[in-house]
Amino acid sequence: MPMQLKPTAAIIVFATVLAMGPSVATPTDFEDMPGDNFDAVIDHITDLGIMEACHGSFFCPHELVTREDMAVWLERVEHYHEAGVGYSPPAPTGVFEDVPIRSCVASWIEALFADGITAGCEKDPPLYCPEKILSRAEMAVFLIRVQEGAEYEVPPCSGIFDDVSCPPVNDWPPADYIEDLYNKGVTAGCVDNGEELRFCPRGAVTREQMAAFLTEVMNNKYCDPTNPDEYHPETCWNPSAPEQAPEEVSVTLDDDDFGHELVGR
Repeated sequence: MPMQLKPTAAIIVFATVLAMGPSVATPTDFEDMPGDNFDAVIDHITDLGIMEACHGSFFCPHELVTREDMAVWLERVEHYHEAGVGYSPPAPTGVFEDVPIRSCVASWIEALFADGITAGCEKDPPLYCPEKILSRAEMAVFLIRVQEGAEYEVPPCSGIFDDVSCPPVNDWPPADYIEDLYNKGVTAGCVDNGEELRFCPRGAVTREQMAAFLTEVMNNKYCDPTNPDEYHPETCWNPSAPEQAPEEVSVTLDDDDFGHELVGR
């Protein structure tokens, strides 16, 4: 279960949720639904089998996402076209020194590496940092890789965000991926008030926000009828949904709190 961090800074955003969803929300079985625009996307992404309860009948919408959480969800998205929710990753072999073979997420993390979606957080020794909280910057790398494929060449950044250096210093934060995620409509940033546009790369991501991000990625990846090989209409999100608003970031992470996903392999 992801650990909760005490916020080191709070960024208040007036438009606090992704304003997207079908005109009629489906009923939910979770006892702790947030009661806002996230309800519908949580229903959608859990109905698809990409995300699940945190325990029992609870979704834990405000809990922070870790790198090991993300590995499972991303692999389900990656292999949805071939196995639906029935995908089972190969047995682990011990790729990362901080992910024991006996770990219940080892097979998912190693499959994520084999699919080229993660390069880990350290090369020597090879580490994944499974229990680190996922930062928004890392999220951008993961989501672009799973949506576009490991061989996808990310367009160079142009400097659209006021808080993301372009070009990045030592590949961090990964401005190319962050801007591409924005240009593909998956994120609206964290602040857009007409005077500045910010992404908050060190911000943490909650489970309800991840439900919305994964819904957008599934929509982009599997909802194109002109690509019949990967077209899955059940993944399609409401195309007439309102434009999304900036995402609220209430927890900003220190360097030691998150994993610093490697951009290169």
